[in-house]
Amino acid sequence: MLSSLKISIEFCLVNQALWQMFKIIFYYSFVLVILDYVFLRLNVCDLSCRMKGQGYCC
Repeated sequence: MLSSLKISIEFCLVNQALWQMFKIIFYYSFVLVILDYVFLRLNVCDLSCRMKGQGYCC
């Protein structure tokens, strides 16, 4: 009885740790995707302006 309780508590702790890790990874990947999108937009805009001979973003 005691050992099964101990196993379930350990399982719960492992589950919580995995959930925390998942949340952190999800949050960081979400932020990275947004940053990636913003920088990509800026770079594409920059490049198209440079090709036209303008240094600033149009």
